[in-house]
Amino acid sequence: MNEILLQRSAGGIATLTLNRPHRKNAVPAGLWPELQRLFQEVSRSETDRVLVITGAGNAFCTGADIAELAPREHPLHAMIPVNAAALALHELTKPTIAKVNGDAVGAGMNLALGCDLVVAAQSARFSQIFVRRGLSLDFGGSWLLPRLVGMHRAKELALFGEILSAREAESIGLVNRVVPDAELDASRTGPCAWRTARRSRSR
Repeated sequence: MNEILLQRSAGGIATLTLNRPHRKNAVPAGLWPELQRLFQEVSRSETDRVLVITGAGNAFCTGADIAELAPREHPLHAMIPVNAAALALHELTKPTIAKVNGDAVGAGMNLALGCDLVVAAQSARFSQIFVRRGLSLDFGGSWLLPRLVGMHRAKELALFGEILSAREAESIGLVNRVVPDAELDASRTGPCAWRTARRSRSR
C-alpha cells in the first residue's frame, strides 16, 4: 500500500493524500523525506497550479507516529527530516489548501496550518497535543500559531493541548471555512480552488 498518494486532476489540481487510515494517518519517521520530495515535486511542476492536502479515512493527520520511532535514535536527529518537510511546505511556490476531514493534531495540525487555506469538515478536531506527550511543538507550530492567533492564545493552545472543534478553530482564525462533512469534497477544493488560493496568498 502506498502510504502517500499524489493524484492530479483537471485544472492543475494536485491532491496529496496521507494514506495510513489504520494509524489515523500518523506519519512514521521514514515518510517525512517522501513528504518533502513530493512538496518539492509539486513546487517545480509546470502543470500543477494548486496542492490540496488531505487524509484517507476519518482523520486528516495525527502527527508523527511515535510508536515507530527508532529506539536508539536521538530525538533531535529524528527532527531533521520533520523540519525539512515543514520547510518544503512553506517554500512551496504554489497555493496550498488543507482539506481537513477529521482529527488534525500535533504535527498534523501544523501541517494544516502551514497551508494557505484551511477548509474543515464539521466533525474535524484540532489540538496541539504535544504537551500531553511531553514534547515541544514541531512542524512549524511555534512559528505559525502566534502569527495566526496572537501570542497569548498561542501559549494557551500549546500549554494546555486542548481539543478544538472545527467551529472553535474557525472562530479564532485557524480555519478559513467549515462545511458539512458531506460537502467537504464539493467545497472550494474543486476546479476553481487554485484561483481562490492564489488571490488569498500573502507571501
